[in-house]
Amino acid sequence: MDQLCMLEPDRTLNQQLEKLDSSEFMAVDGSSAEEIDRMMSDSVIPGRQTSSEEDRNSRTLFVGNIGYRETWKDVKDFFSKFGKVSYVHIVHDHIKRKSKGIGFVEFDSVEGASTCLEADHSELLLHDRILRVNYSSDRKQKKANSFFTRNVGDLCENPSTQSTDQIREHESCYTDMLLDELWKKIFSYLSVREVIRLERVCKRFQDLALQFWRTKTYFNSFGIFSFQSRQHCSALKDLNISRLRVSNKAMQRFSSKVPHLKVIRLRECNRLSEKGLWYLFHNCKLLEHFDIAGHLGITGKCFHMVGNNLQVVVLNDCLHLTDYGVVELSRLCPKIEVLQIQSCVQLSNEAISAVANGMPSLRVLQVGGRFPKITETVWEDLGNLHNLEELQMDFNDLLTNVALMAIIKGCPKLKNLNISGSRRDIDDTSTEHLADLEHLTILDIGYHDKITDQTLYKLALKGKLEKLVVRACTGITDKGVAFALEHLLKLTYMDLSGNLQVSARGLAHLADCDRQCVELYVGGTSIELDNIQLAAWLTIQTINLSNDRLHPSEVIWLPEVDEELQDRPEFDYGEGDFDDYDDFLETDDALNMERWDRS
Repeated sequence: MDQLCMLEPDRTLNQQLEKLDSSEFMAVDGSSAEEIDRMMSDSVIPGRQTSSEEDRNSRTLFVGNIGYRETWKDVKDFFSKFGKVSYVHIVHDHIKRKSKGIGFVEFDSVEGASTCLEADHSELLLHDRILRVNYSSDRKQKKANSFFTRNVGDLCENPSTQSTDQIREHESCYTDMLLDELWKKIFSYLSVREVIRLERVCKRFQDLALQFWRTKTYFNSFGIFSFQSRQHCSALKDLNISRLRVSNKAMQRFSSKVPHLKVIRLRECNRLSEKGLWYLFHNCKLLEHFDIAGHLGITGKCFHMVGNNLQVVVLNDCLHLTDYGVVELSRLCPKIEVLQIQSCVQLSNEAISAVANGMPSLRVLQVGGRFPKITETVWEDLGNLHNLEELQMDFNDLLTNVALMAIIKGCPKLKNLNISGSRRDIDDTSTEHLADLEHLTILDIGYHDKITDQTLYKLALKGKLEKLVVRACTGITDKGVAFALEHLLKLTYMDLSGNLQVSARGLAHLADCDRQCVELYVGGTSIELDNIQLAAWLTIQTINLSNDRLHPSEVIWLPEVDEELQDRPEFDYGEGDFDDYDDFLETDDALNMERWDRS
């Protein structure tokens, strides 16, 4: 026993106990280790839980990430789906009396607690917060139990084979008790690289990091990804670095290490010039998808280096793109299937002719927006694109009836057509022939005041439309709308927004039938749903999706001079010799009066 009392202070208790033999370990009263073990099995040792206490701990769960506004009754009702709950306790701050976001739930049975522990995140979602559950036990008690059951008991059995690592007890981490909001706050003080590393720690950190990234409004990627990592990306095929500050030198070094790159997105990477793109096209000959929409400096001079595998080209809003770049694409890339050149204001007739005559495989074409250097007649050449399936010409003010007729006759495979807002003399003479397109399923003809019910009649009798948009088409009436809804049996979406002349009379007589549901947008119309009985397959949305500024009947109204002054209050103005000439603005040069006097 003297050896037990003379333990070296610089050694841990477990290390010293390993030196003791069972014959040397004796109580003060002379009891041996065997007698101590027998006494421990027959009586309750201080610090050890009884069977009833252990059963209660098996039924009691610790709950974290509880909402601050949740009451004990809310928590009880939530956990009742796993089993009968006998007791709920939410921990409050003893000074502010506010919830700390943690608590304890005691079930009537062990099965209820086990079911709760096995539940996934979707089952533990309470008011958009994922609750954390775990077994509840006193840490001091757990440490004492661990010492008596493992250190002493196992030591008495075979002290020579025990080691420090074997008898070390792994306690629960204190960080588990921190709320999600606290962890997000901690993440905000860390660098991007450190947050990425924390995602690998556990599933909880991964979920918290995902929520944290969604709240970020600014992201600085400088120094995160070293170019040394390009050595491990030799098989990279898809890259999206849109809106990043990519330099020409960086593109040169990176593209040289990724020869298998097929897809790259460089939207609004305005720091990258034609030289950097030259390196990209020179090193990546397998490139199939190229997206640089919104670039303010690209002209297309570098396109002579592009490979012949290019299939998708996105150049929307490239304000300095020239005809040379488009001509080079049509000459070198016969496999192009998707071309988007929306609002490229520097293009002229030469570029459109090159697209229409030099890209026979083109399936999707976007040429919406303004093209001030292009004439009306060149759009008739689009009829040469016989494989075209989607054409977006929204707000293209150069589209005419003649060009639309040429497109309808030359592009029989069209499935998606958007000619909304062209603001030209588009009328029924051309739009009624849209019914001749057998594959047409999506059509947008909004903001045309000369399109009438005649077009809807033709489309309803011959077409197979699934989505129809007729926003602010002042020429259509209730009869045309009702006829289209009744005969377009595959229709699932129709937008009537902005048609003030359309009322509920056309909807009142639609009969119930076995067909797909139709989502109908009626915002900005005269349709009132109070006193009509709608068909069961009709779903009404009252949102107005139209733009009042684009309404074809919109007229800018300026008041007359007399009207403007009609409601103007009268003021007493001082009289002077030059009152008849005081017509300049107050913010004009104060010397105007003097100059006038001297003139």
